[in-house]
Amino acid sequence: MARAGDNYEPTAPKPYEFVSIPQVRGQDREHPAGHDRYDAERLSGHLSANLLVLTWLHVGAGSIRLNRSPKYPLIRSHVRVGGQVAMPASSLKGMVRSVAEAISHSCVRVTRAPRNQLPPGAAECRDKEKLCPACRLFGALGYQGLVRFSDAVLHPEEGVGPKLVRMPALHSPGKHRGPYIQSGRVVGRKFYKHGQTVIDANTPVEVCPPRARLDFRIDFDNLSKAEVGLLLTAMGLSDPPFYLKGGGGKPACYGSVMIQVQQFQTWAGAEELYGSYDIEQEATNMKQYLKAAGDLVEPDQLTRITSVLAYDPNRECPSGNY
Repeated sequence: MARAGDNYEPTAPKPYEFVSIPQVRGQDREHPAGHDRYDAERLSGHLSANLLVLTWLHVGAGSIRLNRSPKYPLIRSHVRVGGQVAMPASSLKGMVRSVAEAISHSCVRVTRAPRNQLPPGAAECRDKEKLCPACRLFGALGYQGLVRFSDAVLHPEEGVGPKLVRMPALHSPGKHRGPYIQSGRVVGRKFYKHGQTVIDANTPVEVCPPRARLDFRIDFDNLSKAEVGLLLTAMGLSDPPFYLKGGGGKPACYGSVMIQVQQFQTWAGAEELYGSYDIEQEATNMKQYLKAAGDLVEPDQLTRITSVLAYDPNRECPSGNY
């Protein structure tokens, strides 16, 4: 017998896929490089880049914004930093970290799943003296990490300011049922696929439009060549490339972005930082670090991520149940 409120609307194909969680072995957790000195055997430097928006990007500020349109007087606002539309550093860092965890033998840092539902050794790192690759780069409880992100701020260009679109109403996923848990185990990390954005729905939101650029910077200290390579690979810069997703509305294909590196430099002798204000820098070929990433990146995991996050502008995203 049908229950009151049952919804028989046909469901669309799932807009996401799972990427399996590899086992974290004992040798994968190492003592991280410290912050007290620059290691002459390791790399320090920075890169300047931008997020090129491919589909409407909405990073919710958690507040309502007054709008001049009488049809939609109130809209969900986009995050602003210093009055400028932006993606906060924490969101940007989390977007890159999620991929870095998935393509390496790294722990599942953020999850509500009990430890016994995760693969052996994959629970979050709790000993700051023994950290997995992702925790060494991005930080863990009691450890700051070696990579620092700035906010990604909307680049001032004519015609690419914030716009208004209507996003579908979305609901929290049922994480304790259905495809998430099978045979008492977490299926994997979930990544949403790219596709055609649904913009004619029922929730007015403020967004960054396609072709907008958000500028940011990453600084890093005391990384090995393989760790630099893991960072670059997680940004989608491998061959073939893939594209990340950030912000809200991912099931409706919002938030597809491509990272474009404008400048990448390492210190030509980081020990000079202690004694000179005039530090010589050298432009660095990223390919050598992407190649070195093979020491940390699991090839099968990278192949899977590349497949899931390949940009397909013709794929239809669900506007209702899925």
